[in-house]
Amino acid sequence: MQVSSFRVMSSMVWQAREGGYDIPLFGIVWDNKQARCPEGKTSIYWLPFVTQPCERDVVKIRFAHRDCSPCPQRERCVRSPTGQPRSLIVPDQVSFHALEQTRHRLTTVQGQSEYRLRTGVEGTLSQAVRRSGLRQTRYRGLAKTHLQHVATAVALNVLRCVEHLCHKPLAQTRSTRFAR
Repeated sequence: MQVSSFRVMSSMVWQAREGGYDIPLFGIVWDNKQARCPEGKTSIYWLPFVTQPCERDVVKIRFAHRDCSPCPQRERCVRSPTGQPRSLIVPDQVSFHALEQTRHRLTTVQGQSEYRLRTGVEGTLSQAVRRSGLRQTRYRGLAKTHLQHVATAVALNVLRCVEHLCHKPLAQTRSTRFAR
């Protein structure tokens, strides 16, 4: 019997922000097709389905009214004024385990250094999109499109060299309105 849970997941749901019962606290038993809440109650509903429009395989899990309604920790789990029980939507087993492994790897020093490289690449792509319209090609045909991409890369490298020689400081990472 294999029990899974997101132990290192950073989630944007209100339960995670306010110290409630977020998905990491629920143990998922894939073999039995059940989930166990932090209070020890077991789910009664397990339905695999495909989300629209992303077409991702997910599993919808729901707990019983008789377990959720009298629960002393209900306010940490559910906000429903109508007394609805807790439900979870999690990726399918393969995706769930892949996410769990990736999130665990990102807590290690090696994972964080790899992620720093990724942010540098994403910053370069973002600069190429903003400065030179990289998302749309001006030409038809693979050869001409490749030439445009090479010219864009050369232009960005020249621009970065000039800015470095002029001692122009790097731009600060922008934060979203939500983060601010």
